[in-house]
Amino acid sequence: MNKLKIYQWATWCLLLLNLVMLCFFILTKPKHPNNINFNNAVKQEMNLNEEQEKLFLISAAKHSEQLGIISDKQQALWQSYFKTLSSSDTLIQNDSIISELQNLETQKIVVTTKHFKEIKSFLIPAQYKGFSVFQQRLLERNFKKDKNIPPPPKDF
Repeated sequence: MNKLKIYQWATWCLLLLNLVMLCFFILTKPKHPNNINFNNAVKQEMNLNEEQEKLFLISAAKHSEQLGIISDKQQALWQSYFKTLSSSDTLIQNDSIISELQNLETQKIVVTTKHFKEIKSFLIPAQYKGFSVFQQRLLERNFKKDKNIPPPPKDF
């Protein structure tokens, strides 16, 4: 076998090896922690049956929609708040905007409290322990002081 054939075979083998490694890295890439199916975790924690799971999903979708609407209003108010800093009647306008922002935060609390009460209403007493675990996990996830969030994985 001459040198040219050896180099051709080596080139094709290395190319094939690179393609296999690339496929391996793409297929075994770990998922981001937020990709964990939250609904399945909730179903297992609270031991929900199918009807309760449907009620939970409906309530969660409604809660998410309401919070989205409130957040959109807040974003618009924040933008108008900072735009008024350049005008002459800033104190009067800013006070009204601040009170509206406070009202929206209050609405968030009311909507979330209503959501939790709604979930608890369709649970049986044996499932209350799972509900408290679910609620505690949400509190830890949303209000944890030391959020040790690792940087996102680098894409290949």
